[in-house]
Amino acid sequence: MKVMAVAVVSAILAGSPALAAPTGDQSFEFEIARAKGTLHNPWTGSSDPVELRSFVGSGAAEGDFVAPTIRIAPGRTLTIDLDNKLEPCTQEQIAKHRCFNETNLHTHGLWVSPSGNSDNVLISIPPGEKFRYEYEISNDHPAGTFWYHPHRHGAGYVQVGSGMAGALIVTGDRKPTADRPGDIDILLKDENGRAFPERVMLFQQIQYGCLDEKGEIEGTKKKEKFPSGGEAEVYVRPWTCAAGRVGRVESDDNDWDWQWSGRFTGINGKVQPRLETARAGRFERWRMIHAGTREPVRVQLRALAANAPDLHEVKGADQEKWIADHCTGEPLPMWQVAMDGLARSNVRQVTSAVLFSGDRMDVIARFPAAGRYCMIHDARRLSNRPLPVRALTVIEAIGSAPGSAELDGEAMLTASLVQAAQLSLSGAGEVRDRV
Repeated sequence: MKVMAVAVVSAILAGSPALAAPTGDQSFEFEIARAKGTLHNPWTGSSDPVELRSFVGSGAAEGDFVAPTIRIAPGRTLTIDLDNKLEPCTQEQIAKHRCFNETNLHTHGLWVSPSGNSDNVLISIPPGEKFRYEYEISNDHPAGTFWYHPHRHGAGYVQVGSGMAGALIVTGDRKPTADRPGDIDILLKDENGRAFPERVMLFQQIQYGCLDEKGEIEGTKKKEKFPSGGEAEVYVRPWTCAAGRVGRVESDDNDWDWQWSGRFTGINGKVQPRLETARAGRFERWRMIHAGTREPVRVQLRALAANAPDLHEVKGADQEKWIADHCTGEPLPMWQVAMDGLARSNVRQVTSAVLFSGDRMDVIARFPAAGRYCMIHDARRLSNRPLPVRALTVIEAIGSAPGSAELDGEAMLTASLVQAAQLSLSGAGEVRDRV
């Protein structure tokens, strides 16, 4: 890894007054209910019908198993009303600790009160009841990338594993002063003073299964020997669903092991979604959130060969070979600018972005030339288990950027940050000499 010691970032972290949010306080209303939809199954190339616990309302798209992105500024109040529409659990489910329908809400990473009706994870909202959360975002709250999700003890694992999560972004355009930090947002702008295009990406691990008449996961089992010794009966990937059955998440047992389920890490409620195109040669800000409950995510970007078949035409069993054959060249550089909602004191160039459950990372990405690019997930170095390499999605870069492929991306980013500082900060004329 390389470190780009951009002095202007350190300057931004040195201090700043609070500015009022132009849109004021924010309010959201969600029903917690079972939502029907489909998820792409790479093994079959088709869509599996699923019914998952979900946030419904306040802009949540029907059939998209991801909650809306919330944006709020420091000094404002965020209100979220939850209405639990899930069915009551039976006495048998409660006795066997298989009741996953009580819920609550946690704003992951916010600097807010953990008591009362604020970020209180001990609150429990039973089916049929409502609750209002109020979060006072302080004037000095840092701008950054956070997220929200259920945190009901005994049920949160299943609910987050159903895709119940959304990004929560604290915005900021505060300049530094001598005793208060400013917001890195004022630096992430192009030569015309416009904010870098932004992608918000929640990585989700929705581990749905279909149950047979005995309530067991459909699928074939086999004996598996482990490197540490011993063996166990495990499901052969991928899990299957008989015709007419609907996938659900109804257990947090270890036999629902992500490794053997064959499920793919998704983005924003979709598996291998078709994301918006990028502009070749332009910097983008990516807000990445690991909103899954299973394996870590290690993101890399590589050029996709022009003759590569469309990813959605490649079955899951053939995708590792597709990646090896068509995702070519060295990984593209990315530049970390924030971790877990806090701006870094310098910008760090990396070739992979590693996130564990709950992590957030803001990076600057750039596709140097027009074409298609692989966004792959390669966690083999992060586990002692034989994890497969997965394709998260393909992103296409369009437009002409003459000579941009030969340009030094780090030098370009340095120049861009310096220019933004000179436009935003008084007395920043000497910044370039300190880079």
